[in-house]
Amino acid sequence: MTISFDAASWAKAAGAFDDAAGGVRGFSASMSPGGGATQSDAAIASAVARLVAGFTSAVNGLAGGLAGDAEAMRATGANYAAQEAANARGGATLRQA
Repeated sequence: MTISFDAASWAKAAGAFDDAAGGVRGFSASMSPGGGATQSDAAIASAVARLVAGFTSAVNGLAGGLAGDAEAMRATGANYAAQEAANARGGATLRQA
């Protein structure tokens, strides 16, 4: 994806980051170890549960960062649009010499 300098492109990029954050959260939520039919299965499930907890924490941090980036992109787009409008208003008041 290319980000160009207009408000709509920043909003589009923000949407892509939101989609990525949702995908990361969905992947994390899908990881839930079960028990097991044997003691070995149960031991492995217990160890995996601890790993999943750490992994989930890291993935949720990544998803939060992506969502934060998306929000910053939306703010950038809104600020860009406001500045362009102010520039257009200012330019309209200039006269040629």
